[in-house]
Amino acid sequence: MPMEVVGLDHRNGYGKREHAFQKIIKDLQKEALSGPVLLHGVESYLVSWARTQIINAYVPAASRPLDLAEFTPDHVDVNAVIASCETPPVLAQRKVVVLDDFSLLYGGRQAGFEEKDKESLKNYFSHVPSFTILLICAPEPADARVKRKGTPLSRALAKAGRVYDFTQLEKRQLLGFVKKRLVSMGKTASRHTMDKLIEESGYYNAEIDYGLYHLMGDLQKIGAYAGQQQITDDDVDQCLSDNLEHNVFRMLDCISTNRKEEAVRLLHDLIRSGTSEYKLLVQIESQFDLMLAVQTMRQEGMSRHAMAKELGGMHEYRIQKLVSACGGSSIGQLAAMYRKAVEAERRIKSGRLAPTFALELMIAEL
Repeated sequence: MPMEVVGLDHRNGYGKREHAFQKIIKDLQKEALSGPVLLHGVESYLVSWARTQIINAYVPAASRPLDLAEFTPDHVDVNAVIASCETPPVLAQRKVVVLDDFSLLYGGRQAGFEEKDKESLKNYFSHVPSFTILLICAPEPADARVKRKGTPLSRALAKAGRVYDFTQLEKRQLLGFVKKRLVSMGKTASRHTMDKLIEESGYYNAEIDYGLYHLMGDLQKIGAYAGQQQITDDDVDQCLSDNLEHNVFRMLDCISTNRKEEAVRLLHDLIRSGTSEYKLLVQIESQFDLMLAVQTMRQEGMSRHAMAKELGGMHEYRIQKLVSACGGSSIGQLAAMYRKAVEAERRIKSGRLAPTFALELMIAEL
């Protein structure tokens, strides 16, 4: 069964850990799927991709009116789901029954489901016929502990079927994704430029909401903007102009070189674009914290490679940016900057100052 994975290079087994997208490719090639199958994880782009791959692999387009049943979040009836699963495929290799955005799995509410319906579905997981794939796409629970511990429903599904958890991509996997997307747009980029794009995109920043859907959007902007086949660092800078992490770096660079008017202009641009002052402040505090750590390690004589390892595998390109942002500031000066950001947060939370004014004052005092 030929498989085409747009934007992902699975052939070289990128990363030490086998990712869910690699596992599902192997399982589809072996035609191994049947029974209940769960797709979930922080990478909703890959959940959607896997959903499409499974349907395409098992149900020809011509037979979908007969062999594909899709239930939306606002229209799920447990009896209809079970009846669909029990009906053998007419023309397809498998009957595929899809429950989209199934929040009930991790304790959320689901329209039309009562406790007895939940119990019926839980008991049915171990009885799904081999000719059926019951494909459940579930959103991530707000509390990660709920996912780790599981619920009676999720544990029953995991025991009876297959679970694919689409976690964040590792660095080499993400590089493969970026490279393939650029090639599909007729573009190329150096390793340095791809590193720059990944590190400045915010993909690995836990403080902001940024996943593969966001990265896809940025790649499309860059591809459309770039005048030449080879994408440059300047193309990345221009197209990430509305990216939070990228702009906070620019703001801190302006502050470190005493261009405070430009820093204030960037602040107002971000606020006008819809970024909340509190979200901005969290990101600024995070960057000051990293700058303080980097400067401390520099004074201890650590190499950039050692710093990157100490900071959880951060790319050396980002270390270089943090070193540049530190400039000639001492550890004491950076610690004072961090305290100013924390003070701005206190002023906002206490109601002493309006959020925008508190941030303007912080920039003036740095």
